[in-house]
Amino acid sequence: MSKLFVDEIQPKTTGGVINAKGMVIQVVQGSYNVAQSTTSSSYVDTGLTASITPHNSNSKILVMADAMGAGGVISGSSNSEGNFQIIRNSIALVSTAVRGYDYGNSGMISFSTVNLKWLDTPATTSTLIYKLQFKRRDSSSTIRINQDPETGGSTITLMEIGG
Repeated sequence: MSKLFVDEIQPKTTGGVINAKGMVIQVVQGSYNVAQSTTSSSYVDTGLTASITPHNSNSKILVMADAMGAGGVISGSSNSEGNFQIIRNSIALVSTAVRGYDYGNSGMISFSTVNLKWLDTPATTSTLIYKLQFKRRDSSSTIRINQDPETGGSTITLMEIGG
């Protein structure tokens, strides 16, 4: 039986970073735990953001955003509707809707976790900025994130994966 003992393994110094297809090259995480709300009907930043500089132009970036305590508030007999989206720089990548229905004509508050995931192919080694944005879709809702301090806040995780 053979044994191999090493103190440290380093990537080769020529040819750049090791780029095995499917290998995780780096992981970056951003977090945000301040309660935010919007009544805008256009997308605005939630405060949740992270940036990554890919080592290889053929890498993919797996983006995973978890918005805690996300949802809507409305009074009266209307329904609450809003959207969340992930953007890279200024390009929209993926979105989802949050909805709450008021069947009792007394208003409503509805919060849960919004999870968005996207496998991005940016084809660059320039720094990329990913953000979570939100907006309302109806005429009178307030859309929120981080409404429960017990959740620990929202996170966005970026994983560079070799292409």
